[in-house]
Amino acid sequence: HGPQGMKITLDIAEATPSDNTFLRKSWVHLYRLQAHWDKLVREAIERWVYDDGGTGHLAASQVVHRTNALIPHGRRRVTFIRSAPRLLEHKNFIGGLKQVQDSLRLRRSKDGSYKGNHLIMDDSLAMLEEGDDRQVKGPPGTRIIVEDHE
Repeated sequence: HGPQGMKITLDIAEATPSDNTFLRKSWVHLYRLQAHWDKLVREAIERWVYDDGGTGHLAASQVVHRTNALIPHGRRRVTFIRSAPRLLEHKNFIGGLKQVQDSLRLRRSKDGSYKGNHLIMDDSLAMLEEGDDRQVKGPPGTRIIVEDHE
């Protein structure tokens, strides 16, 4: 079992897409958008693991502890906080989270490789507790908070 009670906070300098982004889009566009969010999440994970809090000092044990915390051992609670100058209609906000949420789990490709990140086992209700998803006005960005949830 991994470290309990660890809160993983990922900050991404891009707002989650609107559900309208997906309307009438080709599968190629959707594939690229998914790959883009997979990469944004992966980069945010790396920043979180190696965050020294501005001290310039980070213990190896802290990196190991955070790396172990990334591995899901059961149910997790995920909260998305979208920041943008303009708020979306609620339906468009929630619908736009699908691609971002998919980037939190490993997905098997047709070629047998894996895509995404292994922060949640899967997005079934049995394994994922929805957090307090919300929007705030501000510069474009997304904060994703992942917590173990029994």
